[in-house]
Parts: sequence; structure tokens; C-alpha cells
Amino acid sequence: MKNSLKLIICLLFSLVLMLIASNAGSSNILLPVDTSSPRATMQSFLTLTEEASRRFQAYRDAPSRETQEALEEIASKVERLFDLSQVAPANRAHIADRSFYLLWEVIARHRLPKLADIPGTPEEQSAGDQAESVSHWRLPRTEITIARITEGPYSGEYRFTAATVAHVADFYARVRELPYVRPMGIKDAARMDELITGWMIPVEWVESLPGWANTTVAGLVLWKWIALVLLVALMFVIVFITYRWGRRKEFDGSFRSYLRYINAPLAFLALIPVVQYVADDQIHVTGAVADLLQSTIFVSYGITAVWLVWLTTNQVAEAIIASPVVKARSLDASLLRLASRTVGVVAILVLVFKILSMLGVPVAGLVTGAGVGGVAVALAARSTLENFMGALNLFADRPVRVGDLCSYDGDTAPARSRYHHGRGACRRGSD
Repeated sequence: MKNSLKLIICLLFSLVLMLIASNAGSSNILLPVDTSSPRATMQSFLTLTEEASRRFQAYRDAPSRETQEALEEIASKVERLFDLSQVAPANRAHIADRSFYLLWEVIARHRLPKLADIPGTPEEQSAGDQAESVSHWRLPRTEITIARITEGPYSGEYRFTAATVAHVADFYARVRELPYVRPMGIKDAARMDELITGWMIPVEWVESLPGWANTTVAGLVLWKWIALVLLVALMFVIVFITYRWGRRKEFDGSFRSYLRYINAPLAFLALIPVVQYVADDQIHVTGAVADLLQSTIFVSYGITAVWLVWLTTNQVAEAIIASPVVKARSLDASLLRLASRTVGVVAILVLVFKILSMLGVPVAGLVTGAGVGGVAVALAARSTLENFMGALNLFADRPVRVGDLCSYDGDTAPARSRYHHGRGACRRGSD
């Protein structure tokens, strides 16, 4: 009995190990993307093209969320093959995906050397070769180059160079009329990448469209242009209606009133990812339009965040002032308004610099230039800054309040406040 129990346990344990091994093997078909040498990078690229062919055919035969996610997994891997250091962070995923399909078309029309003839790691090289890493390798009779990354978090990896990424569309334009010399699982993969849609849009519907609807304009087929414009227009109509509804009543300092005031940016914030999902995953926007759309989405997030921060800081101050603790005409109220606007401006500047950084703008240079410009402005506006600092001292020390009676040197008569309540007098200089 005990031996039988042990046998059953061993069998179950073996079955579990086999399942784990099989699952690991199926999920690691694409992992890791080996970029340890030019040979490894080229091999990874070719492996990804073969896997993309299989997954595209599976998606084409049975469109579903699962088959689409399996195909999109390819896009998440190809980014490791390209040097995207010259591309704005916001656009790297789209640039990598487009470069992959274009380069696939180019290499399929070019005879590749044997993988053994492509430089590998020092351990893989034969005894006759120098046992040291090469800095780069160029595909014979082309400008397609794989080079080692020398700095940054990916230092030491071999990727298709930034120049290859920048000119891959030109390479494709030169060879697109040439015949294939290597088998292609997807005929005209670049064109199929333009035409493909998400699983929510039936392939039969797309194929039934007239020819003019699938004409490519600026890297995007015409019917996708129309769908994208309608989608964005619908989003702005919803935001505008929400904004008008929120401004029906004046702000009264209550939390409900605050929510009514911020409902427009909240609606905008909720609709942005919806538009992004429909545009990227269902309509499948491609080409330069995809890059522009992604940059616009990042800017939209920034505008929405700035909008929310500005409304929140102002409304929090006004809510405090509306309470019985603070008088609306007191220095405390003015100080609260000044502090809220200062916090809002600082937060807005941080958000702006973050968005600019994601769009590839050299923020460090802007900060340095702003520092030099700030010094120049400070020297030119010295008296204005002195007055501003004096105003801050008045807020902090409170030597004068509304209603005080003040006299100044050189006046023929004391200057009296219209709101004098007899609380005292302030003096500057000698009488």
C-alpha cells in the first residue's frame, strides 16, 4: 500500500514537472531576445520573423483577444533589437514595430551570409579568428548595420543601429519591387501591418471596403484616417459637454462644487486611454500618424494633469477662504491664494518638463538656458523683485493690516485709510 502511494506521488510529481516544463517551453519561444553578438541579434531577428508569420496566420484564421495578444507579443520583443536612443521615448514602441516589418521585407529580398560567417561572441569564434568582440557588423552590400551599444543601460548589447532605423523606410522603398529570395510567411508584411485591425473589427468588413478606402495616405490607409478623426472628435464633444455642465453653477467652496468643476479634466483623463486603445489595438494606426498620435496622447495627459493641478490648488485655497476661519479680505486669504498659485505653477513646470522629456526634447539644455535667462531677468527686474520680497515680508510679519492709520515722511498730512477702524497706527521713519 505504501509503495503504491509512493508510486502515485512520484507519478503526480513527474506530471507536474512535465507541465511546468512544457509551459515554460511554450512561453519562452521568444525569450530571451539574445543580443550578445551580431550573430545572436540576426538569429533573434530571423526567429521573430518566423514566429510573427505563425502568429499572424493564427490571428488571421481566428481573430480573438488571445490571438491578437499573442501577435502583439512580437512587438514587445522587437524593441530589444533596435537602437532607439535617437527616438523620443513616447514613440519607441511604434518605431520599433514599423522598423521590424520594413526590415523584414528588405532582408527577405537579400541573400544572407551563413550565420556561422556572422561574428559571434569570442567563445563562439573559431581558433583562427581573434578572440575578441567586434564593435559592429554590416550586412554585405547594404547599409544595414548591427553595432554594440557603448553606453546606457543596454551597454554591451548588439542592436541594429540608429542610422539603420532612420533609413529603413528608404531601404524598403528601394527594394520593394524586387523578388523575394527567402521564404516569407506573410506576403508583403509591411502592407499587411498597415491593413491589419484588432479583433473587434471583422476582417471581412475591412476586405469588403472599396479600393479607395484602403489607399495609403501619409502611412495610414484612408478609412483608418476617417475612423481616427471621428474617434477624436467624439472625445472632444464629450469633454466639451461635460465642461459646460460643470460650469452651470458658481463654485461655492463645497466638495460637490469642486467635483463639478474638475469633471471635464476627469472625463478627458478617462477618455484618453480609451481612445488610445481603440486607435492602437483596434484601428491599428500606423506610420508617422502613429508617432504623432502617441506624442499627442502624452501631451494630452500632461495638459489634463496641469488642468487638474491648477483647478485643485485654486479651489482648495478658495474652499479654505470660504470657511468661517479665514476672512475673505484678510492677509491670510491673500497668502493662501499666493501659496496655492505658487504650488500650482511649480507642479505645472515639473509636469511640463516631464512631458517634454518623454517627447525627446533636451530638457537639461532648457533648464540650463532657463537658469541663465533667470539671472538676466533678475538683474533687469531688480526693483520689481525687491517689491515682491517686500510683499512677502508684509505677509509674514504683518506690520500693517487693513484698517490701520499710517503716516509717512514727507507727507503734508497723514495718509488715512478708507477702511480705518481705529485699531492703531503704523509709522515709518521719524515724525
